[in-house]
Amino acid sequence: MIGRGPGAALGAAGEGGRNPGVVYTGRMRVRASLRDLIRTRDLMRACFAQPISLDDLAAEADLSKWHYLREFRAAFGQTPHEFLTQVRLERARHLLITTSRPVIDICFDVGFSSPGSFGLLFRREMGKTPTQLRREARRLVRVPGRYPWAYVPMCFAALFGPPEGGAGGAAGAA
Repeated sequence: MIGRGPGAALGAAGEGGRNPGVVYTGRMRVRASLRDLIRTRDLMRACFAQPISLDDLAAEADLSKWHYLREFRAAFGQTPHEFLTQVRLERARHLLITTSRPVIDICFDVGFSSPGSFGLLFRREMGKTPTQLRREARRLVRVPGRYPWAYVPMCFAALFGPPEGGAGGAAGAA
């Protein structure tokens, strides 16, 4: 037994033309490569709106679902479910800020099946309800061209004059 590593009982890594650094049992690999875990994480990012099960992800990584769960948590510091929820909430946040679509439509579009659970998770993670976030974002972000003429600097207004049609503000009413 001298010179044999801890994986020797299961078969040495790289035996039989298989991937080096991976220990195999009869059916599935014992240790996941980081590349496989990154591939499943990228799959979750790409397909976040679709229902993805732990079985699907484990099959993609060629691991049992419980071993996949442990390996993913060890590699990325969170479970696949936590990661997928984070991706969905970030996408929902982006859509809430940049679109005027109803909250319930955004909820279903990002992959949540219940508006109640979406609202609860959103508030827990973001600190605000989806509607509160949208209101705050709308107060901070203004649409270009909506400022009244009175906010244009006087030197600019004197040089170019009021806009055609005499649109709003003190400088526009001549």
